[in-house]
Amino acid sequence: MLSSVPKLLVPELRGPASGKRHLKCRVCEKYHEADARTQQEYEDTGAAMESKRRLSDEEESELKSLWRKLVKLFHPDRFADDP
Repeated sequence: MLSSVPKLLVPELRGPASGKRHLKCRVCEKYHEADARTQQEYEDTGAAMESKRRLSDEEESELKSLWRKLVKLFHPDRFADDP
């Protein structure tokens, strides 16, 4: 019966019986909690992106041009001699 249950879900039955769940069970629980959070974040991001639109080629080109100008304007090498 236990052979069909994933090994990480079955507490270790050997060793001292301290009444605590085995480390493997806690690791498995933490994994499932983190996986559930990740899935929720993914779904939230997908829902938020539904209302967004893609930039046109012209808009994308303009944005790239503005970004390059800003990078040149505020690049730290321009102010190397200015303490």
